[in-house]
Amino acid sequence: MSKERSLLPLLLGISALGIALVAGGVYVFSGYLVKQAGQAAQSLPRPSRTDTSSLESMDRGPMYPGAVRVEDSTYRIAVDLPAHGSYQVLTGSYFTHDSLEKAIAYYRHYFNVNGQAIEHLEPGGARWAQKLDGHERVVVLQQDTKDRDRLNIHLAVIFEED
Repeated sequence: MSKERSLLPLLLGISALGIALVAGGVYVFSGYLVKQAGQAAQSLPRPSRTDTSSLESMDRGPMYPGAVRVEDSTYRIAVDLPAHGSYQVLTGSYFTHDSLEKAIAYYRHYFNVNGQAIEHLEPGGARWAQKLDGHERVVVLQQDTKDRDRLNIHLAVIFEED
């Protein structure tokens, strides 16, 4: 009997260690899966600089009249996309010396005529997102922080590839 009692704590200890190792393995593996899914979502193909002209000629709709293209923009637009699927992203950055209020009025009119979009106003800027069949348009207006007479306009069109 005394030998059986002395084995019980040992067996309980080994069982607890086994459970801890399995739980640790599940935790580490789930972290790996989350990291891989996050990298897949962030690895959308970056458009080349020539895509801007494609954006202008293909999707003239959200172009602000008289806006001037910015060649080397580093602006980033955050969009919510499902983790699965392939996407083509076209972007372009522009500027105008029109007021923020005038540009907001233009885009409100544009989206009222061409289908509803989600509008988000914030101090010094605005944002619209419109989902259409097979693609999404995003327009961001942002008052320039260095030149208050300059309004930055950022466009993105995201196509889901079949």
